Amino acid sequence: MSREIEKFLEILKDPQKHFGINVHDLSTCKAYEYEKYDCEIALLHKCHFENDPDNEKLLSTFKDVFSKDYLELRHPFHNDVVTRAVLSIEAYPTQSFVFFIDENNQYPWILYHMESFVLFFITPKNIFTRKNFLRGGWYPISLFNNALNINKFIAQLKTKDLEFKDKKFGINFNIDRPCHTFCDFNWFNKLHLQNCKVINSPMFFKTNTMTNFIDDDDIVKIRPGLIDYDFHTKNNFIQEYIDEALEAHGGGGGEYNLTLWLGIPGERRIWLEQWEGIPQILKNLNLYFSNIKVYIDGMTSYDGERTEFKANVENFWKIVENIEITLKATHTKCSTFDPNDKNSANKALITTKNGQIDIESLSGYDYKAKIARCNLCDIAICELGTTNLVPFVFFRKAGVAFYCYSNQIPYMKSLAQKISHLKTINFAYYKLNKHIGFECNYHISYQHLYNLAAECLEELSLENKIKGFSRENPLKMHRLSVPSVELINKAYELEQKTGVVLKNNKEEKKILQKIKAQEKLLRTQNLLLKIEQKQAKSNNPSPQAQIPLQKPIPLQKPKGAVERVHRHLAYKLGIAIIVCSKSLLGYARMPFVLYHIKAQHKFEQEKFQKALLKNPALKLLPLESYADYENALKEQRCYTYKLGLAMMEAHRNLFKGGLVWFYFESKRLKREFEKEKQ
Repeated sequence: MSREIEKFLEILKDPQKHFGINVHDLSTCKAYEYEKYDCEIALLHKCHFENDPDNEKLLSTFKDVFSKDYLELRHPFHNDVVTRAVLSIEAYPTQSFVFFIDENNQYPWILYHMESFVLFFITPKNIFTRKNFLRGGWYPISLFNNALNINKFIAQLKTKDLEFKDKKFGINFNIDRPCHTFCDFNWFNKLHLQNCKVINSPMFFKTNTMTNFIDDDDIVKIRPGLIDYDFHTKNNFIQEYIDEALEAHGGGGGEYNLTLWLGIPGERRIWLEQWEGIPQILKNLNLYFSNIKVYIDGMTSYDGERTEFKANVENFWKIVENIEITLKATHTKCSTFDPNDKNSANKALITTKNGQIDIESLSGYDYKAKIARCNLCDIAICELGTTNLVPFVFFRKAGVAFYCYSNQIPYMKSLAQKISHLKTINFAYYKLNKHIGFECNYHISYQHLYNLAAECLEELSLENKIKGFSRENPLKMHRLSVPSVELINKAYELEQKTGVVLKNNKEEKKILQKIKAQEKLLRTQNLLLKIEQKQAKSNNPSPQAQIPLQKPIPLQKPKGAVERVHRHLAYKLGIAIIVCSKSLLGYARMPFVLYHIKAQHKFEQEKFQKALLKNPALKLLPLESYADYENALKEQRCYTYKLGLAMMEAHRNLFKGGLVWFYFESKRLKREFEKEKQ
């Protein structure tokens, strides 16, 4: 039994305490001084620090390492000691710990693989990482914390588990993060490892060059990705993946004016306007393109598999329903995925007054199928998560790129430099709503995305890349007015607080349509009776000869005056002042609450005025036309309403002592109210 392994396991039970590490302070982690050593790990850290992934010595060294039956590396500090991998533990979706030991069981150490080979490694001395990884930010700290969580995975280990033994290894591609997988594939090709042993397990892309498969049976698993891979380098092997995909799923795309790839977030991120935004974008595109094909991306299955992802499917049909409502579809033909029919899919052919939109869900397809379909697309509107891999990384499609959190901005800018006609969002039209780790939701106005897509399509038409348009006959599209993202965010927060969502509420629209139809019928009947009366008068000028006429059918006065008054700014402000004045904390928050209410009210009024310009029938009746008009007048004379009016007057005279006046006016109103109660 090895005393050194026992000590090492004891250290790993609480590495933070033993090494004196603060998980929120990367400076407490040690940088590996590769210049002092001569081994595979030192060479790798050197090439990573110098950004030299094509170093010939690096490639030849690790090709030799992966070509053997056993995974052996020289100890990172004791370079004359050869150590062998004897155990691997998959800790997180893309992260694993690989345990190494020498034949005398004297020098244990652990390789931690995440985004690159030996991101961290642990010895009895300390935990070490790359020099250029010791930077701030939540992402490095998160990975650092994961590495230190090794104590969760070694609780059941015994000394004999880490002792030297003849344990073979295999290359592992069975991870559930596609970008990491393709990075590993690129290194697999770069190191010419086609004859090496690959574990025969589900993976996102099986290439034709993989021939030496082995079973996952008590072996060490290792990924071949050495350094973070830039997919936009010349020798990136992407064309080989595309060729294999087209060979497996070739075929034409049909006669469409426009074929669009729509990559929206789904697993851990949400574009909060997507339910309203996607239909609106398609509605505006449909004005210029009568026959549109839309592929909506989603979760991806492993190679050769076809899986249903419930959340993606529900989102797809929700989008289809909203498209029907927004575009006032006259007919929709739907089909759903059948596990017994490999050619079936979740699809909808929506007929609109301007043509057709053929929309298809790509959720559950493998990458070869997705690549083949993206090959047919004219442009992509895509978020910069995993969904951007096919349109922007593989095909470099023109279109619109938008980010979900700010650390994607540098990547977005680099894409814009490398891909022609790729438009990126303006930071002013984006607002993060919630961000916890890798999960977030955010606001982007769909009007901004449409405008960018229009700009891209116009440019492509000048290069004869859009059907029906050319330099001689260029495409010219309208632009939409883009609302303030701050107001969009405030409207969303208000919906969350009240639970009332009016956008695309199908049932409510049906009820409103019935009410309008009934009112229209009554008005028509009254109009006909008035015409009959006039005709009767003209035919019988003598009063004695006049025939008694039926009285017009009276319109029953609707109720709603009180509700209208409650929506007045004065009433809203009055309620807020009363609620906030009940505590010291409320007084402190009052200015912010009142500002929010005023901004939200202004936003709602502007939105209503725009709707009124498009549809004058939305004009509201005078208050006196309602059955509860008298009650509404009482509400306008109440303490709450008067208090709100006083605040509005004080704000108008803010620099003329308005707030001082409001203080005394509010006291007077309060006395008046209490006197009336008595």
